[in-house]
Amino acid sequence: MVEFLIMNKTHKNTIGYVLAIFIVIAIGVVLGTKLTQAETTNSNENTNNGPITNQPANTNDQPAGESQPNNETTPTDDEADKQALEKDVLDLNLQIEERKKQLEALQAEHETYRKNLAIKQQEALTLSSQVSSLEDQLKETEVEVQITETEIDTLRLQIREVKNKIDEREDQINDQKTRLAQLIRKLNTYQNKNLLEILIKENKFSKFFNQLNYLEETEGYIKKSLDEVKVLKQQLEGVQTDLESKETELEEKKNSLKAEKEELEGQKTYKDQLLTDTKESEAQYQELLEAVKSEQVSVNSEIGLIEDTIRQKLEGEDLLSADTNATLSWPVSPLGGITAYFHDPTYIFRRLFEHPAIDIRAKQGTPVKAAASGYVARAKDAGLGYSYVMIIHANDISTVYGHLSSIDVEEESFVTRGQVIGNSGGMPGTPGAGRLTTGPHLHFEVRANGIPVNPIDYLP
Repeated sequence: MVEFLIMNKTHKNTIGYVLAIFIVIAIGVVLGTKLTQAETTNSNENTNNGPITNQPANTNDQPAGESQPNNETTPTDDEADKQALEKDVLDLNLQIEERKKQLEALQAEHETYRKNLAIKQQEALTLSSQVSSLEDQLKETEVEVQITETEIDTLRLQIREVKNKIDEREDQINDQKTRLAQLIRKLNTYQNKNLLEILIKENKFSKFFNQLNYLEETEGYIKKSLDEVKVLKQQLEGVQTDLESKETELEEKKNSLKAEKEELEGQKTYKDQLLTDTKESEAQYQELLEAVKSEQVSVNSEIGLIEDTIRQKLEGEDLLSADTNATLSWPVSPLGGITAYFHDPTYIFRRLFEHPAIDIRAKQGTPVKAAASGYVARAKDAGLGYSYVMIIHANDISTVYGHLSSIDVEEESFVTRGQVIGNSGGMPGTPGAGRLTTGPHLHFEVRANGIPVNPIDYLP
């Protein structure tokens, strides 16, 4: 009986297997006529749509009934956009190269004027040599203005070039996002199919295994595309940083250009004033030089005497608190440049006296700040003469700020580091400028034990 049951169960299982095979064969026979038509349709779709760049090459085995994603623009449009971009980039590069050549020529011209000035400054200080030097200074400054303007134009062209690169990267990122979205939709559609649906639709078992292989390749392509998008994003961020840096540099160039133009106007005014004051007389010019020399000696003596007297009083009463920061702060921004250095051999009045300070280029009316905390020993408003402020600091240091157009502190008062003490000047014929000043700037002195020293050694 047991053997009969076992044989009966085995018989039933065999019949089940045979029926399953018959069903599969029947399905194959019914749908077999569709095989050629389905394969032909898939082939035509693949041919019309074309493969996506870097997409799996086995496109005939992708899920049936689904075509490859199409680009939003036609190949003709893409080619036209690419050609337009390449032309724009080429034009920009040509313009940048042209500006660079102009810069080289201007810099060579600037060097010529600089050498001529150095030679003339070694000559005797006469009215004719002074006027001649001024003319060279005017030309030199004009060339500096042209150099700055050309540098600004060059930077603007480079910024345009960077923006073009940003637009190109953004287009590439958007294109990658579109392709990824299409592939993800295709993947989701395929994953929702069951085995029987795939078997009926594809007509043969080999098609199913090819589709599995296509799925794996598609997943790899998606990962690769995601990595490419990340790289493109990083490149875009780097380009944006570069653009921001160039824009900051451009703003600095603009400010420098304004200062140079003001200095040029000052030099022109000084030259006209000099010819007017001397009436082109060498004798009167020499008298003017003597007056300037006497003024310089007087100011120097005044500063020395005041410092000795007041420092003794302050130290005796322990009123000077030591500044923990031994380095002085810049009284005005140094970005405009230094027009004359300490004991500068090219200083225009060196044959009369050594330059005891540095001249920092500053726009007329620029706020001037105390280089360190200290006591205001002198705040001299000389009208159209030489106006200055002197501050005594701890550690035997004092500072002087000259050519101030206005003064905002009072004598015998204490100031803190960075506090505004007045506004810069130096434009000929304006308050505080004094005699024979050639343009807007701040005259900044540092003295150690009453003796002028190089301010650069005390600045950051």
